[in-house]
Amino acid sequence: MTLYTIAWLAIWMVQYTPIQLLLPLQLDSGDLGENWIDGVVWAGVVLSVGGVIGVIAAPLAGWMSDRTRSRWGRRRPWAIGGSALSAAGFVATGLATGPVSIGAAWILVSVGASVASVAFTAMIADQLLPTQRGAASAAASCAQALGIVLGWVRSFCSGWRSSRPTWPWRC
Repeated sequence: MTLYTIAWLAIWMVQYTPIQLLLPLQLDSGDLGENWIDGVVWAGVVLSVGGVIGVIAAPLAGWMSDRTRSRWGRRRPWAIGGSALSAAGFVATGLATGPVSIGAAWILVSVGASVASVAFTAMIADQLLPTQRGAASAAASCAQALGIVLGWVRSFCSGWRSSRPTWPWRC
């Protein structure tokens, strides 16, 4: 249950921190022109396209994981593969410079997070007793709220401190 909760915590940090903080800042970096509205529009486009493709990927991944037969089980290959795809997408997002390349990288993150989320959700029914399923669902939900906060704190303490040296507090 602890590893399950940590996995969900990582998924929520991966999905929500960039959406709320990092991608809008990256897309509003000034490379898109002097008009700040361009950054807002590109953030909307990138996040919308990534979200729609993630929503399409989730049921497809669930359908395929239901039919997977491997020595590691039905869900574990999808959870690991989705996590790896999401990590690769994050690296690509960090290296991307323009809105199109940022958008393509964010699609990788969205698909990877959707695939991993589907696998982790299905693990509740596959691997837990009926009396444990409520606690596992609660752990995933609590990890969502905590993941958003921890992701924000992590971003604030690492990246923003160096880019905004006039702020008086330190992490």
